[in-house]
Amino acid sequence: MFECFKETYKKPETKMTQVVDKFSTKIAVIVGHNAKSQGATNYLKESEYVFNSRIALKMQEKCALLGIELVILKRPSGLSYKDQCRAVAKQVKALSISYTIELHFNAASSKALGCEVLVDATHSNYDDKIADYITDQLNELYGFKERHEDGVKTVTPEHDGHGMLEAVKNAGAVSVLVEPCFAHYRNAESALIFEQEDKYVDVLVGTCLQICKGLIFK
Repeated sequence: MFECFKETYKKPETKMTQVVDKFSTKIAVIVGHNAKSQGATNYLKESEYVFNSRIALKMQEKCALLGIELVILKRPSGLSYKDQCRAVAKQVKALSISYTIELHFNAASSKALGCEVLVDATHSNYDDKIADYITDQLNELYGFKERHEDGVKTVTPEHDGHGMLEAVKNAGAVSVLVEPCFAHYRNAESALIFEQEDKYVDVLVGTCLQICKGLIFK
C-alpha cells in the first residue's frame, strides 16, 4: 500500500574522468605560523595560519587535477621557532621534496602596498626565478606593485623568515616565502587576495605547473 510514497531508486550516473599523467617533481606548500601562534590578522580578522591553511588545501586540490603531487606541511605548536623549522625540514628530506612555497601575508603599522617573495642567499638562481615569476604574475594579471623593484627579496639571518628558508635549503629543497600583500587594511591588492582568493590560488598553482614543466627556469 501507499505505493505513491515509495522512493524510486536511481542508479547514480558515472562520468568518465580524464587520466592525467603525474609529474615526478614533488612540491610542498608550508603554511606560515601554527595553530597556537597564528601570525598576523587581515582586515577581515582572519589569521595567516587559518587563511593560508585554506589556500594550501585549494592548491592541493587543483594541483591534483594537473597531475602535480603537492604536499601540505605545517609547523608544530609548542616548539621554539628553530625547532619548528627543523621539524618541517625533516619532513622535506624524508619526503624527497624538491621545492617548497611558504605562505604568509604582510602587515604594518601604516598603509603600504606591494607583493614580495623572500629567498635565502643560494648558489642557484632557481629560487629567484620562482620568486620573480610569482610577483610578475600578481603584477601583470592584477596590477600589484612589486616591492624591491622586481618583487624578490633576499633575506639575512636577522629576518624572521630566514630560519625556515635556510632549514629547507639545508634539507635539499629550493624554497621561497610568499608575502602577497599588506593585509591589515583593505586596498585593491588585499581585496583581491582575501575576497577573490581563488585568483591567488590560480597564481600559485600556475607557478607549481611551471616548476614541474621546467619552464620557469628557462
